[in-house]
Amino acid sequence: MNNDLYVDPYIAKVKGVIEQDQTLMHSVSTLHGELLLGKAGTTVVELVASWFVVLILTGLYVWWPKKGAGLGGFITIRFSRGKRILFRDLHSVTGFWLSIFMFIILAGGMPWTDISGSQFQRLQQQTNTGYPQHWTNSKGLSSTSLSSSNKSNVKALSPLSLDAAANIAQSYKLEGAISIKFPTSAEGVYSVSNRALLLRDQQVLHLDQYSGRLIKSLQWSEVGIMMDMRQVLMRLHQGEYGLVNWSVLLAVALFFIMSTVAGTVSYFMRKPKGQWGIPKVPERFSVDKVLVVFILLLGIVFPLFGASLLLIWGWERVSSFKAKRQLNLGN
Repeated sequence: MNNDLYVDPYIAKVKGVIEQDQTLMHSVSTLHGELLLGKAGTTVVELVASWFVVLILTGLYVWWPKKGAGLGGFITIRFSRGKRILFRDLHSVTGFWLSIFMFIILAGGMPWTDISGSQFQRLQQQTNTGYPQHWTNSKGLSSTSLSSSNKSNVKALSPLSLDAAANIAQSYKLEGAISIKFPTSAEGVYSVSNRALLLRDQQVLHLDQYSGRLIKSLQWSEVGIMMDMRQVLMRLHQGEYGLVNWSVLLAVALFFIMSTVAGTVSYFMRKPKGQWGIPKVPERFSVDKVLVVFILLLGIVFPLFGASLLLIWGWERVSSFKAKRQLNLGN
């Protein structure tokens, strides 16, 4: 349970408590990340996000203007060619321009997922492109150089107060919000970090809890490239870059709704009458080996998508076998 405590610094009395898991934003965040269903909901969200990526890529492949169409195919919505063409263009042309923004938003959310996210973290560890040692914890660092036989002397020392540690942290003129982690033992350290608008301004400082001496300093330039990219995408996903970021995300959401509605209307106008089947595939479209290999690779990158694809393929094979068997029995 995470609680926010508001303490009067003069009399050391707690003036208020906010239980984070009881707030509206916690409920909204939980709905967004796991549909209020716990781990099962997280899996569903990851599955949908994985299919989302695949549908965008395959949609671009199917729609991509044929040779000789020129730039008009990327920007033109044909209002005078009838409702069927109009809704198709509203869906596809808008979807094309939204795709790059949607990829950024999805890339910012995928690191939180259980399966694809854990794969990403393993890749970071194997390539040493994540946080450097001691960025997220102070394990292995000590406030004193005393030997283990003299640890009793450490306990006799007076550790710095929080105010003193805060004053030392402020002297480093860190940008943004500053966080201080308390020592967890008599030999532990104060760990100071900041969350700045620009990642390059972020640092982690480990201080001796008795003297305030700087034991170790870490700069953002020491963070690996994969973690650097991940943090940028996650911040864009959460709208942490201010009004412009929020406005772009809102615009993408609204245009996505429009594209989705247009795609749904287009489907109902093009599907076989009286059936829920797939609309007739254009004659120019063909499934080549490159597309098949590409989808198989996506199944590896997004394991839940790959597993669901195998289930769909198995269902189709069983259904086809049953249909042929019934046909043979009828004959």
